[in-house]
Amino acid sequence: MWALLGYITLFLVSQALSALVLCLFQVLNSVFPLFFSVSQTTQLAFSLFMGGISVLFVMFLTHRLRVEDIRLYRLPIPYYIYVLLMMLPAIIALNILSEQLHLTDYVAEEVCGLMHHPLGIVTIVLLAPLTEELIFRAGIQRVLLQRGVHSCWVILCSSFLFALVHANPAQMPVAMMMGVLFGWLYVRTGSIWPSVFAHVVNNGVGVLTAHIFTNPNVTISQLLGDGVCLWTTFFVSMFLFVCVFYVFYSRSASVQNP
Repeated sequence: MWALLGYITLFLVSQALSALVLCLFQVLNSVFPLFFSVSQTTQLAFSLFMGGISVLFVMFLTHRLRVEDIRLYRLPIPYYIYVLLMMLPAIIALNILSEQLHLTDYVAEEVCGLMHHPLGIVTIVLLAPLTEELIFRAGIQRVLLQRGVHSCWVILCSSFLFALVHANPAQMPVAMMMGVLFGWLYVRTGSIWPSVFAHVVNNGVGVLTAHIFTNPNVTISQLLGDGVCLWTTFFVSMFLFVCVFYVFYSRSASVQNP
């Protein structure tokens, strides 16, 4: 239990550090406006980057960053190809479902700004997937597995916490379902890297979409309409996801206790 709480606390502390760095920027901007003028997007990008780096640093100091978690031991290249082919239709299908809920997005403007900022892109696409998978999969999920909790409950628990910490209604349903997929990949392969790769693909597609469309608030429903085209896309995406998932499941070895 203490190990589990430790990982949760680590994530919360990293968020607190990000908020502290952001407040420091704002104070410096107000006290020294002529000498220290930094845009709000840069402030947010730097604060989130430092929060992510602090997670890795603290995990290293407290010996939570295990060599076996980050070692790039060889997994077959097709594993990652299957993950990519699973993620692309999954992203489309889950976003279509999420859009039907019409949930409030409290951070849409801030996230859009980060997706157009170099440091923000690095943080969203690379650093955040690595740190979050180390905490929620190699951390929380591994601890529960080692205590004999059934893998299904472990995946659901870590996914629920993963969705909860996003603290944004518009992101939480997709985060929950993606967390289930990331968690299953970790249990199935025994390696953190397939789930990190899947997370990178998910965030990378979001950044790419933000650069392709001039309207940052555009949705799949708006592009395809709410009729036959939209739901045909949804069911085709689900079918493709299930097909690739089955192939991956049948060809990959199961590792129940990472």
